[in-house]
Amino acid sequence: MMVAETIADMKRLRLKLAESVGFVPTMGYLHQ
Repeated sequence: MMVAETIADMKRLRLKLAESVGFVPTMGYLHQ
């Protein structure tokens, strides 16, 4: 799992991936 904390992070990660990307908005922290 990759976590993008800013829009710039998301754009940078998206350019590196060949697959589609899912977006999961949360109200707080992600728990592993």
